[in-house]
Amino acid sequence: MGNTVVIRKLHFLDRINKQIDDRDLTSGKGIEYTDSIIEETIKQQNTREFDTQSDSSVVNHIVSILRDCSTENIQSTCGILATRLIEKEAIKQQKIEKFRDLQKGGLFQSLIKSDEDPSKSSYLFAKIDFSSVRDEVNFEYLCKLPDKHKVFKSCIFCFTDLTLESVHIYDSSPQLASYWWQDYFELMPIVDNEMNTKNVLSETRSIINQNTKNKQADRKALFNRAAMYMEQHDTFVLEEYIASIFGGYTPRSENLKLDALRDKLSDELKKSVKRIDRQFTIHMDTVKRMIVEKNVTVNDNVEITLKGCVDDRPDLIKSYIDGDDKYLRVKIANEYSELFDRFRSKDAQIE
Repeated sequence: MGNTVVIRKLHFLDRINKQIDDRDLTSGKGIEYTDSIIEETIKQQNTREFDTQSDSSVVNHIVSILRDCSTENIQSTCGILATRLIEKEAIKQQKIEKFRDLQKGGLFQSLIKSDEDPSKSSYLFAKIDFSSVRDEVNFEYLCKLPDKHKVFKSCIFCFTDLTLESVHIYDSSPQLASYWWQDYFELMPIVDNEMNTKNVLSETRSIINQNTKNKQADRKALFNRAAMYMEQHDTFVLEEYIASIFGGYTPRSENLKLDALRDKLSDELKKSVKRIDRQFTIHMDTVKRMIVEKNVTVNDNVEITLKGCVDDRPDLIKSYIDGDDKYLRVKIANEYSELFDRFRSKDAQIE
């Protein structure tokens, strides 16, 4: 058994004139097109879970529809929700107009009920691209919208009867737009960026350590790649994170099961009891506290500070053996050449 789509509402949003214009999508190409929007939205993996504020007007409107699915109530309430988005976007655009334009498009709303369990339902919002619509009236043209990034943003509210169970937000932009989740939907993150960052790094370290016993070189190299991703990105996206760790990596140990480790890390991060979101803004202060700076004693007279992840950076620092002695070779940047001159022997030769 599948699901029944109860509502298919699409509003064109005219921010300039603050007007909405809805279309009938209950037949022909309208159903085909909206089915594709629903499928794309439901399949999104890089979502973040949120909670609602105590008195969310959007949730109250959704509950109103769940209580009364009459054509009149659906028409009125969906229109109110579309108008609300225009108002919130207009306020946001005014604040950022000197920097960029908000994505233009339409708002799609859908109520989906489970055939297997009538108490289960989902209310879906999707901000979609209308940039290449040639004829807004003739839906024969509507299916010709671009396939890539058709859904800019989405939100899915899941209910059991009239009780809200979960809320998930998706945003195609690098960072979740605050006007979408905070201003429009009045939501709050369940796990904040700082805790998400901490949980990802601690879970990654733990899983890599558990699966690389007696493989110290691989252990250090893999966590180094994870740490470098966190240092070099503003936004965490789970699939990108996993790919950055394992993509193109050549194991140091012959018996390391790299594919199994990759799948295990991905699965554990998705189902972690610490509730790690699949997309969030990386908290750089947490990254610095957990991985960035470490003092290492070289001998009784010398101590070096490692800043950032350099375990897999032979271009910066590497070790070698000369006779019975072990040495470190460290690359010196031009601005620190005085240090090089200080310790250079007259008969020293550069290999």
